[in-house]
Amino acid sequence: MSFRIEMYKKPETRLGPCKSPKPRPMLHQKVEMHKKTGSRDPIEKTRNRFSPKPVLAYPVRVSPDPVLRTGSLHPCQTSSETGSPDPVLDPLSRRFFMANPSGVSSVGQSSMGENLEVSKVIETKRNKEVWDHFDLCLMTNQMKKARCKHCKRFFGADSNTSLAKHIRKACPIFHSAPDSTQTNITPQGGVFTYNNDALREQFTKFVIRKALPFDHFDDQDFTAVIQSYMQPGYTQVSRTTLRRDALKMWHMAREKMVLGFQEHRYGVSLTCDVWTSPHGTGYSYLAVTAHWMNQENWQMMKRTIAFELFGGSHTGNNLFTLLKKVIEHYQLRNKIFAMSFDNASNNTSAVPKLKLLLNPILDGKFFHTRCVAHIINLSVQDGLEVINDVRVEFKEMIKFVFCNNTTRQGKYRKYCKSVGKPYLGPNLDCPTRWNSTWMMMHSALRQRDTLQPFHDGLAEKKKTTKFSNAKWDIIAKLTELLKVFKDATTSLSGVYYPTSPLVLSRILDMGKKLNDFEYHGKLFENVGKEMKVKLLKYFREIPPVFTCAAALKPNVKCLWG
Repeated sequence: MSFRIEMYKKPETRLGPCKSPKPRPMLHQKVEMHKKTGSRDPIEKTRNRFSPKPVLAYPVRVSPDPVLRTGSLHPCQTSSETGSPDPVLDPLSRRFFMANPSGVSSVGQSSMGENLEVSKVIETKRNKEVWDHFDLCLMTNQMKKARCKHCKRFFGADSNTSLAKHIRKACPIFHSAPDSTQTNITPQGGVFTYNNDALREQFTKFVIRKALPFDHFDDQDFTAVIQSYMQPGYTQVSRTTLRRDALKMWHMAREKMVLGFQEHRYGVSLTCDVWTSPHGTGYSYLAVTAHWMNQENWQMMKRTIAFELFGGSHTGNNLFTLLKKVIEHYQLRNKIFAMSFDNASNNTSAVPKLKLLLNPILDGKFFHTRCVAHIINLSVQDGLEVINDVRVEFKEMIKFVFCNNTTRQGKYRKYCKSVGKPYLGPNLDCPTRWNSTWMMMHSALRQRDTLQPFHDGLAEKKKTTKFSNAKWDIIAKLTELLKVFKDATTSLSGVYYPTSPLVLSRILDMGKKLNDFEYHGKLFENVGKEMKVKLLKYFREIPPVFTCAAALKPNVKCLWG
């Protein structure tokens, strides 16, 4: 259906000296005349002209002619037929339109009247106060349009003033939204007030805790759901805003920590590590973690106080310079009790300079401690080199079943189901990941009843090499040996309980297990020998911090001679 909208202009009547105005026919004469000619009744025509017309859900295109304006409306049902909300009159353009808050409109109109679709939404850095309410859209005719995020109408993208006026005066959805300070009733019967800034703060904490990307909430569909069904006053949070909020929160937390360390008198310990990014970027980083005891409730605290880019070579002097910068920023020069590093040579060369700078207690006897978990990992890697051929063959067997072919993995899954055994995924080891070799072997042994016959069946078909029973038995014994090293690494990696008192007992457990495995054959004797050499290199003389901590532990009985 289509309508013609006219603006009536009264015809001018000119009076001359010799002419008089032609008398107009009376109303009853008009009625009789139209009855004879069969045209519309002038009374009905007059009534329909001033009666409200059905308003459709599309805007009216208005002609630039000031006298005659025509609008072409799409054929569709009226709002009363569809049950949709009442139409709204835009006071600026004097055009009716039907708001659609539940969806995002992707159709606009050009000056010629044809429908245009949105090709893509473009990011813009223009006036933030205005463009927080609009999307810059590239249409199919390569023109740029501004789409209101609230009422989904399209406007020209050149004038910020017109867009601001629409938001300030004309947008019906924006002005019909409840006030951000409006109180609401909670399901528990309480009262709460919606605050968009507080919601942004919670979004920032959520992204940080879950390690999500900053554009996690920067989504139009998510915004439409929130505005339509939860909170009409919600404003979409862009990734730039969330990143800015996260950095602001980090700066505030760091300054709060600096003030907290000013009140702390003594007893802060630091753990430091330097590593190079494994993704081919060539960047190196330094991480520094502080450990201390809360003076009010005696609770152990831990915070990462530095994550710095390590420029230059990994020398002891460069490490000392960067650590000095971190320590002075947090004002910890006279409050450091001990520092823990791994066993790299540059860490050892930086320790004397740090002692001169910090002047620790007891001439620094407790100052430098080596990472015990790192030493355990080094000793395990040395022992595995003795049976490296068996370990590599075992790893290739697992990769052949699980990783090299998805069809083969699917067949193994069906085989496990047919024999009534659970399907367990693979765990591949990594040299720099503690306990990964034990996890790989332990996971495979749990499904040996299905994995071994399935792999042997493939070997009989000449698709792979058989992994013999003797080698499976070696893997089983090696897993039993590595279990004590795994337990020691796990217990000594804790951060919210003291670990120094546990070191001495864990060293004794590992030594006892290595002595027992010397009687399991020449192969395991050589494995244990290599592990002992590495452990004795660092623990032939037990550091005094570990012996003193063990003596102070209540459940450790010490015999004094």
